[in-house]
This record gives sequence, C-alpha cells and structure tokens, in this order.
Amino acid sequence: MSVNMPNTHATLAEALSAVALVSVTYRSSALLGFFCDTVGLFPNVVVVDNNSQDGSPEQLKRSLPQASVISLDQNIGFGPANNVGMRTVAPSVPYILFLNPDCRIAPADVIQLINTLRKHPEAAVVSPIMLDGSGETVRPKRRDYSQGYRQSVACEIEEDIDLPQVISGVCIDGACFLVDAQKFRDVGGFDDRIFMYFEEDDIALRMAKHGHSVLLDTSAKATHLRGTSTQNTMRVLIRRAYHFRWSKYYLTNGHVGANSRLNEVARYLVLSIPRLIWYSLTIDKSRLARSIGWFLASIDGIFMTKIFSSI
Repeated sequence: MSVNMPNTHATLAEALSAVALVSVTYRSSALLGFFCDTVGLFPNVVVVDNNSQDGSPEQLKRSLPQASVISLDQNIGFGPANNVGMRTVAPSVPYILFLNPDCRIAPADVIQLINTLRKHPEAAVVSPIMLDGSGETVRPKRRDYSQGYRQSVACEIEEDIDLPQVISGVCIDGACFLVDAQKFRDVGGFDDRIFMYFEEDDIALRMAKHGHSVLLDTSAKATHLRGTSTQNTMRVLIRRAYHFRWSKYYLTNGHVGANSRLNEVARYLVLSIPRLIWYSLTIDKSRLARSIGWFLASIDGIFMTKIFSSI
C-alpha cells in the first residue's frame, strides 16, 4: 500500500506517523537550527545526545517539544547511540529513519522511501540520493555484500541516477537511511562495539547474511552538509584515526577471520613507526595524528582490546 503525499500539516503528520526519526548529536549546537527546521513536521523524533556539554539537549527540548531527547553521561559512539534511540521506538512503528543532524530530507522524500520498502518486501534498508552542501550529487556506490567482505568491491553505480528508479546492492550512506524496523532489530541493529566508522558496511554484510536487500531510490533526495562544530584539535584527529583503523580491524576479524586481522595489524605496525618519526620531524600535524591513531589502534588490534580508545 502506497502513502500519498498529503496537502496539510495534519494529514502530513499522520502519514509520517509510520516512521520514527532517530538522530545522534555530539557538540552539534551550531547545527541544531538547521536540524530543527528539517524535522519540525515529524511527529516521532528521538535524539540521543552523546554528552555534548554545549547545551544541545536543552536547546533541542525547547525547539522540538514533540521530540524525546535522551542525554547520555558519556560519549558512547555513533552506532551505540543510534541503538539507544532505536530501542525507545515503539514496536508498533514499522519504519525508522536514521538521520544525521547535518543532513536534511523533506517529508515527501521520506514518504517515497517508505513506499519503496513497502513495494519491496525483500528489502530492509533504502537510501535516497545524497547531495552535498552546494547541491551537487554525491555519486552513489554499489557493492555485492553477499560475496563477503573481502570478495566484494565498492564501485560507482553505472545506472543513470537522474532517472527515477530503485537500484539494489548499494552502499548505505550512514547520514540518512530508512529501515524496516523489525528486520533491522532482527539483525542486531548497529554493532555496539563499533564506536564510529564502517557501521554501514557491517550492517550491509549482516543484512546480506539474512537475505535482506539494500536499496537506493533515486526518486528521493537528501542534502548532507557534512558540517561539524567539533574543533579539529590534535586529540580529536588522533581519536578519529584510532577509531577508523580499529573499526577496520574489527570488521576484518568478524567477517574474514582473525588471521587476516593479525596480518593487517602487523603491516600497519611496521609502517607506523617510520611514519611517526618522519611526520614528527616534518611537523605535519594531520599525518602525524593519523599515524599515532593508527599505531595505537594496531596495538589494540592484536587482541581486539580498546585500551587506547579514550585517548
């Protein structure tokens, strides 16, 4: 059954009652005006704040009275915080839209995504076409996750994405995607061990194992500003590099095997030492931070510990 695009706010809210919008904030106060404008018409909104300490929860409660705002006492990461939001959604709500605070999607496009999942019962996830802040299309990618993590390779979609169509076997864009709530819960939602990075690959791999397809609907559009209010200090750069590399090891360990993970760890440990020395001498801040983060992640990657995760 398709949902028709209603003409009034009252009927629009009724159409959108089939979806819960879940978002995670972290020091996002500069983006909240944009975010509140985006989700103002959505009746079911859950925002999980990762201990921002910048007034974000209070600002959200004032600006979005219909929203459930959950304030965490520590930053538990992107995926785990989304899981917190997901678990508060009533089982009677059939769809969940995961939306970054720096991403905008119109209600009509959300309704289009809902209709797509309804027309494709084999699917569990559908994404819109993403535009950047200047309005340029971000070229989507395809990957056959049913082949496994190492066997599948991401490549640009060859289809004409200017035509309205539904394309399967695509890479999920974590900034904005709609899921069948029950199927998403059945595969375990986000992996709580992944603080950030590669969540989409992990979800798609588990969807493939359960026989669920991942779709792209070129009729729906969303805009991702990729904005952030977090200052890129040396510590922030190191932490991002750490989590990027650690998550990569975690996916390799879980979807390929421990031996492959250890081979990757050994390779990056060897490469990190000369890089650390060189970038220290050249005072290249960004590359030095990345090398430090990758080195620490590689030490943790030996036994998949997270000793250095809070550096």
